[in-house]
Amino acid sequence: MEAASPEGGLPINGETAQGEPVPRYTPDMPVEEIVSLMTLEEAGKVVVDTGVSKGQTIAEVAERRPPSLKFYRYGGYKGPNNILRAAAQIMLDSIEGQKAS
Repeated sequence: MEAASPEGGLPINGETAQGEPVPRYTPDMPVEEIVSLMTLEEAGKVVVDTGVSKGQTIAEVAERRPPSLKFYRYGGYKGPNNILRAAAQIMLDSIEGQKAS
């Protein structure tokens, strides 16, 4: 049996009582907060939900259409999904870091 948190809410190990993982971030969280929680690997797996890159992962967008990352991060994208914005930011930061090396 899993140990419950001291408040009696969710289990300590980050799963719901049904055994489903608790999301660490949601689309309505601030981008900066999501960026602080999301790994580069997770960012690369985020699927674009709109536009010419719809259905592609951020990693695929970075390979095929790198300028689109700036669209998703810096104002062109008007959707409500801050996870997409954060993933684009993380990928852009990674690309810039590689150029600086």
